[in-house]
Amino acid sequence: MLTVKQVRAVLEGYADSIGKNKDGHIVLRRAFFYTNGMSGEKFADSAIKRLAEAGIPTRIVNTAVIWKAFRGGASVAQGSHFKAVLVAQ
Repeated sequence: MLTVKQVRAVLEGYADSIGKNKDGHIVLRRAFFYTNGMSGEKFADSAIKRLAEAGIPTRIVNTAVIWKAFRGGASVAQGSHFKAVLVAQ
């Protein structure tokens, strides 16, 4: 079973928010103001590659680009962000 602690050790500094949803899948978020060519799929692919290099095989369950109006002081989940939902293989 994949834990948040295992993922955080590898992706700390790459993903702004690392958590687990009610289904037990790992949820990664990375905030943005401008996308600069990035997408939810590219974010997820890069995260999977980093985890694979650390010996943690995962697969993508879902990706998204969440667009929200800018609000100073808002959390990552409340602002614009790339979202990737992953599960261990």
